[in-house]
Amino acid sequence: MRKMRFQLVLIQCLFLIFVLGGSILVVNNAGPYFYRNYRISIAKEAFENLKDVDLSKWDAEETDIESYENMNFTFTIADESMKKIYQSINTGNRAVYRDIERRRLDFDSTPVIVRKRNQDRESIRLQGIIEQDGIQYYVAIKDKIRDVGIFFRFALRVLWCIFFLTLPLGVVVMYLVAKSLSKPIQQLETVVKNVAEHDFTRKAETGNGFDELNDLAVSINRMSEQVQAYVANVEEDKDKLMLQKLEQERMNRARKSFISNVSHELKTPLAVISSQVEMLQYLKDEERREFYYTSIEEEVAKMSEMVGNLLDMTVMEHNMGKVEKKEFSLSEMVAYILLKYDSLFKRKSIQVETSLLENCHIYGDREYIEQAVNNFVMNALQHTDKGNKIRLVTEEIDDNIQVRIFNQGMPIADKDMEKIWKSFYVPEQEKGKEEDNGLGHTGLGLYIVKTVMEMHGGKYGVRNVEDGVEFWMSIPKGL
Repeated sequence: MRKMRFQLVLIQCLFLIFVLGGSILVVNNAGPYFYRNYRISIAKEAFENLKDVDLSKWDAEETDIESYENMNFTFTIADESMKKIYQSINTGNRAVYRDIERRRLDFDSTPVIVRKRNQDRESIRLQGIIEQDGIQYYVAIKDKIRDVGIFFRFALRVLWCIFFLTLPLGVVVMYLVAKSLSKPIQQLETVVKNVAEHDFTRKAETGNGFDELNDLAVSINRMSEQVQAYVANVEEDKDKLMLQKLEQERMNRARKSFISNVSHELKTPLAVISSQVEMLQYLKDEERREFYYTSIEEEVAKMSEMVGNLLDMTVMEHNMGKVEKKEFSLSEMVAYILLKYDSLFKRKSIQVETSLLENCHIYGDREYIEQAVNNFVMNALQHTDKGNKIRLVTEEIDDNIQVRIFNQGMPIADKDMEKIWKSFYVPEQEKGKEEDNGLGHTGLGLYIVKTVMEMHGGKYGVRNVEDGVEFWMSIPKGL
């Protein structure tokens, strides 16, 4: 910024030197020339004006000769007999003799300029003949430029004084102007540097007295806000990409684990079915054959349910499932699910408590909501040991029907509270754990519940309660 101030001051100095120095050179070299030609042109003008005056009836008051005399011109006019017609300075015929008669042969109808120079004194004389009515009138117009050299030397001294006074004054003024101009520019430079370093806290100040700089400050502030928004978006997108990358890596790990789990889950019932089919070839006892038939059917049902859940998850993930909402009885649906799993409850000696709304109707896709409630029940079965308790409650809260399922057992770790709703997620303590139900621990049941609730605009959650865990879902009752 100092360089800018120096350049402005230097430009100001050069400008003053050019203007004042040029003026001095013009006055010194061309001043006398222009001044002399200017006076000669006035003398010629006066001579031409005299041609329009009737010199035989001379009346000075009827002419404008006085205006030229006021400009330091003197006139001597005589007829061809050298009789004085008019004389600016009354000195008798002596002036006629001095100015006209003795130079009579030099007069002509075309006026002639005669210059006489003596040191600092210079005189200009115009002499010519005006002919009127056959009479010749001799006219001599004199301009005494006295001490012209002194006049121009004085003018030069004045200009030099102006030069030496104006130059330092101009430097000081220009320095102050440059300082006032460079200060807001320096401030703008600081703001721009801060923006380049992603520091958007400082704003360019306005009201500095320069409209252009104020407009620039406003533009820089606007640019700073736009860059800040852009950087924030970039950072946000960067964080999202990072999260997506981490999520993708987690999904890949989860899918590999899932494939391993599903392979194991399918391998076990397939091995059971294979061995039981082999046994059927050698059994003659119809009662035992019937037992094996029933066992094979159960294993096939487990595998079918597992594959069905996989297909449902795929449909939901790719938004291929269409939600067909209609009114249906939630009471009948819950009763049907409880009846369907009654044998499993009895097999594990699980106590089932219920508190259900009677004649409760909701508006939604029955197939998906039934699957969500079913997965809650299956999840409770998986995490309830023999002889423990499960409680299922339906309750109306603020135009929503809330379904809550409590299972007696171990609480969920805080770090798993959010993760259990993700697809393929299986807590570490449950990996490889064998269950006697179809889903095992593939990590799909709660993810499907989450997806179904989001499709219906509902809510879901889980909380640790005394002696167990309670899962809940809240379904809008109407449209």
